[in-house]
Amino acid sequence: MDSNTLITTYPNIAATAFGRKGRITASIIIYSELYLVATGFLIREGDNLHKLFPNFALKLGNLTMDGTHSFVIFVGAMIFPLILLSDLGIFSYISFGGVISSINIVAAIFCVTITKGIEFHGKGILVNFKGLPTTLSLYTFS
Repeated sequence: MDSNTLITTYPNIAATAFGRKGRITASIIIYSELYLVATGFLIREGDNLHKLFPNFALKLGNLTMDGTHSFVIFVGAMIFPLILLSDLGIFSYISFGGVISSINIVAAIFCVTITKGIEFHGKGILVNFKGLPTTLSLYTFS
């Protein structure tokens, strides 16, 4: 990239190193990864929301969709307007909103715990190994 200022993308680097076949291979890998990450995100969010709301189903006339598929469509519809943004700096404000929301949730739980006298008695199991794969996949994906 230092030798030629026109080389600014990975496909350009691959083209310089390996020719046209390198550019095509790098492009296929990069765009496949972007597509598969987005698809994985939609599937993961559909599964998580279905676990939170297991009885949810979408019914439109004769068409009935279970909760997972309904949530995948819902999350996709919510995220779709973000691809129309021309300035990616707006994502920083969206991210900041998520951080503020997380802080508000933790503060609300803390305040309710203090003011309502809710205590943790330590009943139940400390680690649920049955839910470990889902938890690890969430943290890894995030």
